[in-house]
Amino acid sequence: MKCKICNKINIKNARSISNHIRIHNISMQKYYDKFYKKNDLDGFCCICGKETHYVNFTDGYRMTCSKKCWTTRHTKVVWPSLKSKMNGYEAGTYNHSKETRNLLSKSLTGRKVWNAGLTVEDERVRKSVDVLLASIIGNPLSNEHRNKISKGVRLAHIKGKFSGNDTKLKQRNSAINRIENRNGQVIPNYNPEACKIIEQYGKEHGYNFQHAENGGEYHIKELGYFVDGYDKEKNVVIEYDEKSHFNENGKLKSKDVNRQTEIIEYLKCNFIRIKYNGEI
Repeated sequence: MKCKICNKINIKNARSISNHIRIHNISMQKYYDKFYKKNDLDGFCCICGKETHYVNFTDGYRMTCSKKCWTTRHTKVVWPSLKSKMNGYEAGTYNHSKETRNLLSKSLTGRKVWNAGLTVEDERVRKSVDVLLASIIGNPLSNEHRNKISKGVRLAHIKGKFSGNDTKLKQRNSAINRIENRNGQVIPNYNPEACKIIEQYGKEHGYNFQHAENGGEYHIKELGYFVDGYDKEKNVVIEYDEKSHFNENGKLKSKDVNRQTEIIEYLKCNFIRIKYNGEI
């Protein structure tokens, strides 16, 4: 795979191309639209014609715009097509050719069934029944097994294996190191519109923010975080929050609150948040 813009070759996969094209200041969706869009209908619902959601570089756009259209497509297009391919097969019956039936008959001739003549009292029959029941209703756990699981979960919480700050930091740094080793650089995803808003806010309030389109996002290596904007001289961090940063009640998600707390405690900085609707 090679970049269609600068013709760089030896780009291993879709993730690598996604990391690479950020140096061209173009989003992955626009890159896909310009070079990989299948046709003029790609990106529009195959049922109602409305615009559909862009998924990723590999999958492109969804074929339908809503659950209603998805259901319509499957009931009126996909399922009838599959049904025709089944050549009249009905549930539980398969219309094998005469030649196939003869081959099956020969392969089974003389074969001895393992449970022929056995009764339910036989140990082999009981075991097979137990296995079947376990697959249907689940194998009941003994008290000893339950205690082991409970103890393991408690120890994991104590050691910080479940969402502990130290573990999250190791995971972030590990991901960054992996990308650096693979691609030679780390360029986080960013929102071009957010850069414009941050730049404008900085001009209006006397800040000189380093951001994705002005020197690259500032990397706090000790925390494993990249911040949307940072004025090192005045020690001010600025973050732009899209709708995805808020829960259904309109409150900032706890992971973003915790992230802000960690950054403030480490940098001893002022922290500015700009909401997607312009609220500060």
